[in-house]
Amino acid sequence: MVFLFAENCRLAIFCAISIPCALYDITHLMVPRMPLFIMILLLTATSPSPYTFISCISGLVAFYSARIISRGKLGLADVWFAGSIGALGGLQLLVATTMCAILLVMPYSRGKSVPFIPPMLIGTLYIIFIHYFLGI
Repeated sequence: MVFLFAENCRLAIFCAISIPCALYDITHLMVPRMPLFIMILLLTATSPSPYTFISCISGLVAFYSARIISRGKLGLADVWFAGSIGALGGLQLLVATTMCAILLVMPYSRGKSVPFIPPMLIGTLYIIFIHYFLGI
């Protein structure tokens, strides 16, 4: 029961910080990185798993590599957000969320700048809903 309470608190922290960041990203096409950094710290500090930090670093490294490959088209806030998703649910959640976000962004990304945090947030909440609430 304590584990479920801790996971729900971590999900509440994630939603409380990431939803305003996603809305800010839609309107301004940029996100301040300090709330994302605070979210990463809170999610890693409240995790019962010792692998949370490793998942967070793996998400940061993977998305920073994608940023380098894309020549800076992927923003640093997207990299930090990927780290927070890794800290929330591990590498499995990060990979599933990335696939959902890519599928959501593909129709709209024809030669223009598209915010990537909102599709990542939608994908994360979708995967969490399917996994935790439907049990799939």
